[in-house]
Order: sequence, then structure tokens, then C-alpha cells
Amino acid sequence: MATAARRPPATRPKGRADGERQPPRGLPRVTTPATETGARSAWSVRRVMAIGSVALLLLVLLGPTMKTYVSQRSEIAALEKKVAAQRADVAAKQHEKQLWSDDSYVRTQARERLGMVMPGEKSYTVLDATPTMEEKLVQRANTIAGNHPWYGQIWESAKLADNPQLASGR
Repeated sequence: MATAARRPPATRPKGRADGERQPPRGLPRVTTPATETGARSAWSVRRVMAIGSVALLLLVLLGPTMKTYVSQRSEIAALEKKVAAQRADVAAKQHEKQLWSDDSYVRTQARERLGMVMPGEKSYTVLDATPTMEEKLVQRANTIAGNHPWYGQIWESAKLADNPQLASGR
């Protein structure tokens, strides 16, 4: 048996070193594009400039229009709020008008607000047991007089005159 004749090394196709694949013979070899290497082609720079100039032109032309649109929309929203508040006010006034058309409501309001009574009835006024502001001030001044020397009394009365709410202890 004759061993298979081997080609000499110069004419043999190159082998695959470390799993490297070679492209098929009829196709051109693909190289890395210029953008991957960091360089830009003149065409891509022109495209970026054209897009930028179109965007700038749109901004200049549409900017004032959009500003007017936004301001008008906010004005419309404010007016709609105002209309809603006025409608609620009208509804409240209509409800109050309906209440005042009822005779029993009118009698009740005359009794509470004006202190009026029906013929033959007697009116009684109950005095409130809570002290008034003047009474509170006098009471506070008396406690100051008993607890402080004369100069302290002057100082505390000046503070009390400046802020009468101190009498109520707030």
C-alpha cells in the first residue's frame, strides 16, 4: 500500500490556528468600520451637522409658538378653576335661597340671630360663665402684683400690654 502523497508545505492551504475561522474564498474580507476605530468619515460629520441645523431651525421656528401654546393652556386651566369655584358658589347661594324660602328656617334664624320670640313667649338670656378678655387681664395683673417686686410688676405689665393673649395663657 502506498501512502498518500502529501503536498509540499508551500502549496498546502493554511490551517486554522487557535480556532480561527477563515472566510470562504469568494467573499471579501470584512474590516472594522471607521466609527469603531474612533475616526469619523466626512459623510457622518455632514449628516450630524445637517440634523443639528434642522433641529436648531425647528427650535427657532417652533419655540415661540410652543411658549404661547403653553401659556394659553395654563391660562385656560386657571379660568376653568375659577369657573368651577363660581359654580360652587352659585350652588351654595341657591341652596341658601331655598332655605330662606322655608318659614320654619326663617323663624329659627330670627330666634337665634336676633333674639326674637313669638307672641306670648318669654325670652331668657343666659350669661356665659367663661371670663372675658378684660377679666382675664385683670386677673393676670393681680397675680403679677402678688408675685413680683415693684420693678418686676412694671416689666410684666408692659409685657402684658404688648401681648394681651398672655392673659389667657396661650
